[in-house]
Amino acid sequence: MQKKFKILHVTRNFPPLQGGMERLNQKLFYMLSQRWQMILCGPKGASDYAPPGSTVKETRLNPLAWFLTKTMCLAIFNALKNRPELVIAGSGLTAPIAYVAAKLSGAKSAVYLHGLDVVVENKFYQWCWLPLIRRCDHVLVNSKNTSKLAVDKGVAESKIDLLLPGTDIPILDDKNANNFRSEHGLVNSKILLVVGRLTARKGIAEFVANCLPEITQTFPELKLVVIGAEATQALASGKPNEKNEIQRQAAAAGVSDSIRFLGRCSDQQLSGAYQAADIHIFPIIELPGDVEGFGMVAIEAAAHGLHTIAFAVGGVSESVAENQSGDLILAGDYCQFTKKVLSRLSTGRKDSDLAACLAFAEKNSWNNFEKNINSICNRWQVQS
Repeated sequence: MQKKFKILHVTRNFPPLQGGMERLNQKLFYMLSQRWQMILCGPKGASDYAPPGSTVKETRLNPLAWFLTKTMCLAIFNALKNRPELVIAGSGLTAPIAYVAAKLSGAKSAVYLHGLDVVVENKFYQWCWLPLIRRCDHVLVNSKNTSKLAVDKGVAESKIDLLLPGTDIPILDDKNANNFRSEHGLVNSKILLVVGRLTARKGIAEFVANCLPEITQTFPELKLVVIGAEATQALASGKPNEKNEIQRQAAAAGVSDSIRFLGRCSDQQLSGAYQAADIHIFPIIELPGDVEGFGMVAIEAAAHGLHTIAFAVGGVSESVAENQSGDLILAGDYCQFTKKVLSRLSTGRKDSDLAACLAFAEKNSWNNFEKNINSICNRWQVQS
């Protein structure tokens, strides 16, 4: 009988932390555990979000040096004890841990790169982390854009496998949309929806300053609904108090009453928001040392039949299908962004838009993600 392939998964980006990378690593671990024997070294509380019966070794998140040191010790100990065939880092941050644990135990090493963990402007990281990322046996990337960034940093293209993030395909129900509108006093409002942690890269403050005044002149009943909280646990969250900056720009533009901050929402509430909204906006901006690696919220919106209007920045062009699931605007062209929003608000959500969005989302479902990662691991297993 063939020995079951063992994988040690080492990551800081795992629930209870919230965000796209955390959700992605959780799905990665869960799906691999359906076929392979999995061990997780992750943040404190991770065991509550892993499949029942999973082997999980936890470390408190702060300070970061403690997390990295303790997780390194746990990874090495479990690699030597369990002799996995593969040690995979959930992001570039834990790539050195995966590389060392793999080398000491005779395993292959892999890292899943998301974009920011390639370009982050930190000299110590660039000097110490990137060389070990380059030495990993396998490299997963969340977009073609991240692949290009990795190759530009010296990662061998032959090592790279593309693994696009996925989305759940929900059962759509008008009741969810109606409940969301009623709960938040939005029954008679047009809704622009923005979803994600509040960081400067998301470009919400710039959108409020440059687009929202003209939009609300045409549609005074419109509300910009912001779902997400400050990125307090993110390692590269940019300037703190991004919500304050958004509010400052809103006050200066005279549109404070047109914005609703809902903070973190449950999955059910978020699903209701996607179904209730008229447009999902994704006004990402380009920042030195920061990048939007993919844009999972755009495919989540598509899975709910919701059109996205976005700047074509980073990996966003791969999460939005032009003229199918959304519109891609030249980076920084707020005039064109405003025109697209006004045009879409005027025509409203159509059945044809719903069908097109759902077709795109189906191509990017978690089912396809699972097929792809299992296919990649099968190939790696043969090579090892």
